[in-house]
Amino acid sequence: MPTNMSASPRSSLMDRKVKICISGLEAGQAVTLHASVVSEANEIFESHAHYVANKEGLIDNASDMSHGGSFTGVEQMGFLWSMMQAPGQRKGIRLAKKDVTKPYTIQLNCFDGHVSPEDGFVNRRGGCVETLFLPPGSGPFPGVIDMFGTAGGLIEFKASLLASHGFAALALAYFAYDDLPKYLPYCELEYFEEAADWFIKHPAVISHGIGVMGVSKGAEIALMMAVHRKDVVKAIVPVSTSLVISATAFKLRGQLTGVYF
Repeated sequence: MPTNMSASPRSSLMDRKVKICISGLEAGQAVTLHASVVSEANEIFESHAHYVANKEGLIDNASDMSHGGSFTGVEQMGFLWSMMQAPGQRKGIRLAKKDVTKPYTIQLNCFDGHVSPEDGFVNRRGGCVETLFLPPGSGPFPGVIDMFGTAGGLIEFKASLLASHGFAALALAYFAYDDLPKYLPYCELEYFEEAADWFIKHPAVISHGIGVMGVSKGAEIALMMAVHRKDVVKAIVPVSTSLVISATAFKLRGQLTGVYF
């Protein structure tokens, strides 16, 4: 049975209660409910709560207690009132509504296990799949995108280690993971541009430029990004790459492209 999360009502006033239900879990499964909102000033606020599914594999925020996170106990609206500014932003900001004609959009995500924002969350935006790891502290931090090669998948150990050394590190998957392409006859550079453009605008990342590191095929991508996105990519670490990238290996704006280094 697939996991499903629902919110009722989907559109609500701030002083009305919202019921969030998660179904399709294993009995006793630990999960984290993560809520986030972007303010009118483009500042991120978030909360997270640790729940445990009942014997039917269900979680109901109106009757089930949070065992940790931003709040504890049975707090139906805890996901909202416990929100704090996300790491890496200037201190002392508040979530205040200025334009009452534009509603807030609350994003809800459910993660397996009891995790916190510092542990990293798998993020899905459009076609991009990545995990962002942030070091402790207020930031902003130097940003690095990390990619592996023909093994595919979402490989996180290097990005998590970089975060432990003070970097905002983005582990980026680009094939053979989730519903990304199983095989990779060629890379579409727009995918990596989308990830880089989102990453450099993140409040936890220094906005002057990011680094890109990769191994094998990931190293080729780093080289291509350095050529085509000099406005964003200011440093690269290519490992085990070729000096010649075939013109059949990459597509940019629908056209095959390659580079000789």
